[in-house]
Amino acid sequence: MFCIHEDARGTLWVGTQGGGLSAWSAEDRRANRASFRHYAERDGLPNDTVYGILEDARGTLWLSTNRGLSNFDPKTGTFRNFDRSHGLQSNEFNFGASGRGPDGGMLFGGNEGFNEFHPDRIRLNPHVPPVVLTGLLKFLKPFPLPKDASEIHEIALSYKDYVVSFEFAALDFTAPAKNQYAYKLEGFDRDWVDSGTSRRATYTNLPAGRYRFHVKGSNSDGVWNEAGALLDIVVIPPPWKSWWAYLLYGLAILTAIASYVRYSRKELEREAERGRLLEAEVQKRTKELAVRNDELKGAIQKLEESSLTDSLTGLHNRRFMMTEIDKEIGLVDRYYAESSQPGGSDASVPRADFVLLMVDLDGFKPVNDSRGHAAGDRVLLQIKDVLERACRRSDTILRWGGDEFLIIGRFAQPSVAETLAERIRSLVAEHSFDLGEGHAVRLSCSIGFAFFPFIPAAPRGVTWEQVVMIADRALYVAKSSGKNAWVGIFSTRKTPPGNIAPLINSRLEVFVLDGSIELHTSLTEPAQLVLGRA
Repeated sequence: MFCIHEDARGTLWVGTQGGGLSAWSAEDRRANRASFRHYAERDGLPNDTVYGILEDARGTLWLSTNRGLSNFDPKTGTFRNFDRSHGLQSNEFNFGASGRGPDGGMLFGGNEGFNEFHPDRIRLNPHVPPVVLTGLLKFLKPFPLPKDASEIHEIALSYKDYVVSFEFAALDFTAPAKNQYAYKLEGFDRDWVDSGTSRRATYTNLPAGRYRFHVKGSNSDGVWNEAGALLDIVVIPPPWKSWWAYLLYGLAILTAIASYVRYSRKELEREAERGRLLEAEVQKRTKELAVRNDELKGAIQKLEESSLTDSLTGLHNRRFMMTEIDKEIGLVDRYYAESSQPGGSDASVPRADFVLLMVDLDGFKPVNDSRGHAAGDRVLLQIKDVLERACRRSDTILRWGGDEFLIIGRFAQPSVAETLAERIRSLVAEHSFDLGEGHAVRLSCSIGFAFFPFIPAAPRGVTWEQVVMIADRALYVAKSSGKNAWVGIFSTRKTPPGNIAPLINSRLEVFVLDGSIELHTSLTEPAQLVLGRA
């Protein structure tokens, strides 16, 4: 920001270095709305660096830039620009070099001195300049004319003249390089073409026909001659586009159409017979395709379901977790986003946190080794039934791998998670697993769990994959501490944010001692916990 000015209407104007001119209206300021209107070179500002802003008695603003002075009317949004040709010390002005003199005059300083002027004494050039045609070019080369271009009112062009240019001028010599022009070829251009200070209009490949070239111009202060100059143009068509050529074309086409109609009638009769036969065949094939399509849809659906399901237990597998976990995280994100808003979330809405419980059978490997994999599979099918009895309907059970299972407990509180873990542990311990052939065995399980988000104050600070790692670490502690137990790892206010899962894995004992991590367990003697490195 280079300068700032509050005008008589309360609008705040800000001049920037390279960002043009910005306006903050009084209405938006009172409403505390940060809504700015921007003006730049594309809007008529001579340069996007504004050094100084002064306001005159008419309410217009005078701006010093790196390309002269500009008088801006906020009511119309138009700029009137001045440069060295108007008497400025140079086109470049300086930062902070603007102010008013004792007599009300405005002063702007630049690289070669300063300018002083009274805005109410500056007058526009009122001269309406005559506009004349000064030349005709074909293929960008001057074309000799029988008389002066300004005296010609109509010209004829051949179809070979496919690149033609018109030159023109506004006869005002105050600052001729600043004269502006606009032109339109009636019958070809839909609207006026603003050519700026360019004094030439070029057209290529004009179709045959009659046109009127109309050009208007202004003086250096933007006073326009709307009448401008006119030139009627006739583009003569090539022989193959003349009226008699089109007549011959028409006769040839009519003859061809008559021959085609006779041929088509006979062909249509043959096609009708083939069509009847084809329609019958299509209906037959359509029915066959419909049956095959239904079969294919069923096969695809079964394939999709099998890709998300464990083939032995029928439970969801890891791939299901990868495809569905984003929905669970989306509920958590929405809950915490609403909680962060003024007023917080609705108290009646339950917390969206979910708990991840890792369940691992104790003593499963000896069953496989001594009784074979068939017996092991029977145990896994029974542990599935036990988990389904222990879990809530809203919980999701996944076979994570081998004899390890993952449970997603939705809308869970710490007490709910502990109750669920204890229910699973006790039901497994009470169950007698049938191994077949009259053999049975008693097994137990170890459980580790952790919540997502792990750190409620930073919901996305720990990813769900890292929460699985933390739950797995808790499972290891339960197994190392005697098995047939559950352990939950919780964050505290001292928990460091960020990727904490690897640190919990390697430094759990340190974190527990300094209060950065809290352990909950089913063990009656927490001192029995073995916290060594996993």
